[in-house]
Amino acid sequence: MPSQRTSPSPSGRCMAVFPMENMILQPIVVGGQTFKNRIMFPPLTTGYEKNGMISEQDMGFYTRLAKGGVGYIVLGDVAPIN
Repeated sequence: MPSQRTSPSPSGRCMAVFPMENMILQPIVVGGQTFKNRIMFPPLTTGYEKNGMISEQDMGFYTRLAKGGVGYIVLGDVAPIN
């Protein structure tokens, strides 16, 4: 039998019991910010940036990730210095 864990609501109260395998798809609150799930896309360089800035091609890439269900995306291909 799969192990189970309670999932806290944004108020901090336990709302329901979910099998551990489904926890990745449950919302999570981190530092007051609610994420729709626990799927995180790590930073990487796409090669789409232009002059150290996010390009339209980057925006399309990250938009597709978000629409596909990623709950938290860390950008990694921008340079804050011109």
